[in-house]
Amino acid sequence: MDRLTHLLTNRAWPWFLPLVFLVMPIYLAWNHSILVPNADAWFMSLKPYMKMLQGTGSLWEFIHAPGNDSRHDVPHLFNWIVFRFFGGDLRVESLVCVMFGAFTATMLLWLVRCRLAGPVLWRYLVAWLAVGHVLSPFQWMNWAWGVQICYAVVVWGSIGALTVMQTRWPLVWRTLVACLCAAAATLSFLNGWLSWGLIVLMLIVEAVRSGWKDRRWLSSAAIFLAMFAGTVWYFFLEWPESKVATESEMVQGFATKPLMYGLFLLRVIAAPMTELLLTLEKEDRIQAQWSVSPWIGAGALLLWVVVLGVLWKRRAELDWPKVVPWLLCGLFGLGNACALAMARAEHPYAIPFECRYPAYTLWLHIGLLALMGHFVARWQKVARTLWVLIPVVWGGVVGALQGFWDAERMHAGGQQIEAAAALRQVAVEPVPLDGVAPTAGPRIFTMLDELESLGLLGIKTIKSPLVADAKVLDDPQLWEGQIKSGSLAPTGVNLRGWALNRKTKKTAGAVVISVQAKDGPEQWQGLATRRLREAKLAERKDAREQQGRIGWAYEALTGKETCRFTAIPMNLSRKPLPKGEATFRAYVLDVKTGTFWRLSGEVKLTLP
Repeated sequence: MDRLTHLLTNRAWPWFLPLVFLVMPIYLAWNHSILVPNADAWFMSLKPYMKMLQGTGSLWEFIHAPGNDSRHDVPHLFNWIVFRFFGGDLRVESLVCVMFGAFTATMLLWLVRCRLAGPVLWRYLVAWLAVGHVLSPFQWMNWAWGVQICYAVVVWGSIGALTVMQTRWPLVWRTLVACLCAAAATLSFLNGWLSWGLIVLMLIVEAVRSGWKDRRWLSSAAIFLAMFAGTVWYFFLEWPESKVATESEMVQGFATKPLMYGLFLLRVIAAPMTELLLTLEKEDRIQAQWSVSPWIGAGALLLWVVVLGVLWKRRAELDWPKVVPWLLCGLFGLGNACALAMARAEHPYAIPFECRYPAYTLWLHIGLLALMGHFVARWQKVARTLWVLIPVVWGGVVGALQGFWDAERMHAGGQQIEAAAALRQVAVEPVPLDGVAPTAGPRIFTMLDELESLGLLGIKTIKSPLVADAKVLDDPQLWEGQIKSGSLAPTGVNLRGWALNRKTKKTAGAVVISVQAKDGPEQWQGLATRRLREAKLAERKDAREQQGRIGWAYEALTGKETCRFTAIPMNLSRKPLPKGEATFRAYVLDVKTGTFWRLSGEVKLTLP
């Protein structure tokens, strides 16, 4: 133990070992980012970029195009770089999010090493715990969905401003660079405005330390005011009139429903560490989180009260330059939690636990962890130990596992979207494609065609409806599976089967159904859109799938299908079936190469 203490005291490199947690975000970004734009990406980056390519919009309009009721100039700049220099590879876009996460984690480690008081072993534990949460798969959407650059830049810019102000650079230069970080955060998302408040507080601390009439402080204040005013002007330049909800409406809601908003605030605060129940059933998890989160949120705030009391009692002996940054971290996290509560409290009950929000609110807990090193009373040490072991460690580990499993599930849905895009010209498939932008299916088809013509689509489009024209391989060493059964339904057919990769032991990302009428050619019909449990079979095959979901299903539509997220009705229909005797077969599709592998078996049905 003494050797470790000596090493941590005299060497810098051990402090950056927690960056090993970057392995998981990189893995999620590269392996779980889908190859076609999804959800918000259509209007936040793709739509303005397509206008630019069509000559109806400029680079300026692309970069300064609003997203929702916020500005996303900095993320749009990186979107443009990905489109322009990386062929629109959305995995690269996700890696940009990871890059900002890595920058944020590195700055955090520097702060822990150089600007945190207390025993060195406690500080080192804080480094591992904090970075583990910052880079956790619990935030899988921030790593595997490139459109989340707007979230990543807000955190990076805000923590960057705080970190720069803690360096030994001349105050004027610190202020200038910190303001640039704050401007980047502000031009990424509305929450970035909080970073300016951090700079104001740090400038006040500097003024108190060096004297209010110090010219360096006055110069820094002038730089801050100029940069802040310039950011305000630029932010509202060509500001869109329409907004999802006005500030007055959110404030009014908070005033008229304080209990609801207060409980929502506690849940948002607790969100980074409420995954205490290890289960694959999401509904059970959300119910457990809904019940336990107010207590964890209240516990965090109570511990903050204790921390502030301890700091005030020992204020004369404290090294305040090593206390202020962590107070500001906590304030940044609390400010974000309040903003999220005001903006989202009227939404469904699962919203507080959305995996993208902990990137904001986590900083309240990081500041708390850092300052609990000042606990000296026995009961305080006991409280600290229980807090670290249960919500921080256990909640962090379970949250990481659940986040990884959620990413796996969503990636399966992403593979359906990729396959639907690849088949869009030969087999209309409403469930995945219309779901990414409800009621916009035909327009998405057109945009995908345009992206492909520009070489910006990372999938191979199937052009011919005939199976005979496709590249079909028969490689039993790669894929195994079969189409097992089929039945008629009033609006179509139901087909069942399973598919498994022999090497990876994972289920097929896309299974395509073909149909062949008697004496007619075999044609592509549609895409299997459900994954089924095949528990016993999965066990025999050593499958690496949650709950043995190596089965697939092609199901008849009811005409009442809606988008998963918005409940908006779908507006497309499947390719019509032939009449009379027909044979159905199943194929695994590799969307990158357009290659098919036939599964064993076939189903014969007489269609009305």
